[in-house]
Amino acid sequence: MIIAALAVSIAAAAASVDAVWYARRSARSSATSAVAAETTATLDSQRRHAELTPQFEITCTVGDIGSAITASFGRR
Repeated sequence: MIIAALAVSIAAAAASVDAVWYARRSARSSATSAVAAETTATLDSQRRHAELTPQFEITCTVGDIGSAITASFGRR
C-alpha cells in the first residue's frame, strides 16, 4: 500500500512539473503571437494608407495670353 501511494505521488509530481512547463511555453507562445499580430496590423495599415493616398500631377504652361495652369486629378 505504501509503494502504491509513493508511485501515485511521484506520478502527480511529474504531472505538475509537466503542467508548469506547458503553461510557461504557452505564455511565451502567446506573447510571440501578439507581437506578430501587431506587426502584421501595422504593415497592413501602412499598405492601406499608401493605397488610399491620392497622387496629383500639376502642369504649368505659359502661353500667348499669359499663364495657364492645368491640373489633372487622376491617379498615377
